[in-house]
Amino acid sequence: FHAESSTTKSSAKSSIQPSVSFAADVAFDESAPPIIPMPSFNDKKKDDIMEQISELVMSGSSFDTTNFLYIHEQPLTPLLRSSIKTPLLEEKGSVILTDYALYFQPAILSGSAMSSNTIRTNGIDGSGGKAHVWCMEDVVALARRYDGLKDRGVEIYVSKVGGGKSSHHSVLLALDSTEARERLVHLITKQCSASRSLPIPCYTDRNFVESAVELWLSN
Repeated sequence: FHAESSTTKSSAKSSIQPSVSFAADVAFDESAPPIIPMPSFNDKKKDDIMEQISELVMSGSSFDTTNFLYIHEQPLTPLLRSSIKTPLLEEKGSVILTDYALYFQPAILSGSAMSSNTIRTNGIDGSGGKAHVWCMEDVVALARRYDGLKDRGVEIYVSKVGGGKSSHHSVLLALDSTEARERLVHLITKQCSASRSLPIPCYTDRNFVESAVELWLSN
């Protein structure tokens, strides 16, 4: 009797199979982003992994046009991946140029999160996750710069005077390529020069350097 009872229990236990199933759209969702391991301090590929994470964040980013300072602004460029460079820090994000201003959106912000974070600034003071905007009327000069060994940076000089105060700053942007940088330089120069008697100078242009040297020698 005991042998038969144990056999019956064994067969009953073996007949019970786990029934766990997943919805197809959850288990096999090809649109889900890849899983990237977080880097450790001993990981030599830390920079590559962080770059992959940054690309994933930026690939799904968009600019919320409700954050334009004026409702009638027209974008002149798509959202260009870029970063603000300082001697000690790099803030990754993207820029977009309109007919009124240049906007920088940090990568940590989504389009819906920008409405309470957009600030008007002439430099990078007050950063830390906030979006920035530089009005074309405040831009006084440009300069092409290198980002390490890559010729893709541009320094934007801004000057604002008003309310008894003056502010003079520059911001260094690094873009994805030389072509993207040149396109941005061309459009900023065109927009700023449209309402001025003289075009804004680019300090690294050969003609500007030659004219500055000539003026210096004449004095």
